[in-house]
Amino acid sequence: MTENKLKIYLQIPTMILKIISVLLLLLMPINANGDTSTSDASGMPINPQTSDPNYWPPKIAELQTLYAQNPQNTQVASALANAYNNYGVLLAQNKQWSDAQSYLQQAISISPNPEPIRKNLSNIYYEQGLEMYKDRSGAYSTYTAHNAEQIAQQAIALNPQNANAYLLLGDVNYMEQNMPAAQHAWEQAAQLLPDNQQIQQRLAQINRETTTERDMNSIFNPYFNIKVDASVAGNTNFSASQVLDYAHDTVAPDFMFRQNFKVPVVVYNKQEYQQTMVDAPGWAEAIYDGKIRLAIGADQTDFKQLQSDVVHEYTHVIVGALTNNNCPRWFNEGLAKYEEYKHGNPPRIYLLAMAYNANELIDWDKINSAIVSANSQEALLAYQQAFSFIYYIVQRYGMSKITTILKSLGNKTDFPTAIQDAYGKPLETIQKDWRQWLGDFLNNWAEQPADQGVGYR
Repeated sequence: MTENKLKIYLQIPTMILKIISVLLLLLMPINANGDTSTSDASGMPINPQTSDPNYWPPKIAELQTLYAQNPQNTQVASALANAYNNYGVLLAQNKQWSDAQSYLQQAISISPNPEPIRKNLSNIYYEQGLEMYKDRSGAYSTYTAHNAEQIAQQAIALNPQNANAYLLLGDVNYMEQNMPAAQHAWEQAAQLLPDNQQIQQRLAQINRETTTERDMNSIFNPYFNIKVDASVAGNTNFSASQVLDYAHDTVAPDFMFRQNFKVPVVVYNKQEYQQTMVDAPGWAEAIYDGKIRLAIGADQTDFKQLQSDVVHEYTHVIVGALTNNNCPRWFNEGLAKYEEYKHGNPPRIYLLAMAYNANELIDWDKINSAIVSANSQEALLAYQQAFSFIYYIVQRYGMSKITTILKSLGNKTDFPTAIQDAYGKPLETIQKDWRQWLGDFLNNWAEQPADQGVGYR
């Protein structure tokens, strides 16, 4: 494989999309004297007190006393139910899931009109499940698909019209390689939203994948959920687990990353890959789109490039987990190429040298689009430039700073701020420093022996 066969990371490495907005309603509460507040579900102004969580516990205590005295009074029951609901909604907005659910369950049990509250509780279960599904950075010490699936099912039981919950249920099963269950859940979402093109695109994709993967072999691995084409599995020269374990064991320590979920992997023969991954660039034979996908020849004997590809794609897994998928594409690709440099095939950088000498380096504000350019030469230059930047900052500041940046991004810090916080200087200054350093780097790289990664060819 030549260097022009780029490895690619598709920017959304999970299928989850919030198709419809989730609205948690502050219902119109009635106080002990029968007065209504100015907050309701129809857009009226909300009393500032009612959006303060500290407002609700004493109000709930008052209403509980009244309700205990006269549980048949529907006005008091409605007031208490709405107070439970409103306090639970505020707790949910602060991601205090268990307490929020408890209050809404109490509200449902006594409300004369529980349906809006049931929808609220359904949305709260969905939001909790979505957070669990998306956050692989360590907030949940061990991600379990079973727990996320249960939460999605609870959301659906409370509100069978919750399309987002069906999407989440499908996503969980899709990433667990349970394609029939994923397809069924997405079909349910499509029935609720028949005109939504994103759901139709998902169904078209999963139809292709299910057809291709129906007869694939499953391989047990503690870190990867692997499916392999039968003809590839019969290749005695190839071990999917061995190649994947190498990537895990060498790349994860570089980022001080502990993997607490299984990464889905699909190994196709080359014809299957082309038929299934119709949206992937023609020059890519390895991608990560939430699953690591590889194209391998059934009679292939040399897997050195494959090992490098897997190192590259597994790096994307780690970056996605640490940043909650909040990382500039070019920085992500630069890290993946850097890990290839350390643990796979050293990248060639001849286009970078040519662009440097011609003063035609890519502007940093254009590099994200260049990474995915249909022009393979432009994309290759963007990869090489991104790699050289990562090489520079690691050599200058150390690898631990990279992990600091990624974790900051995972906390929703914007990229320039994460760089400033890690290095104590603006991103623009570091990019200028890189530009001054680049000439010596290119000269030194070209002088290396061929087996150390000569880049000018």
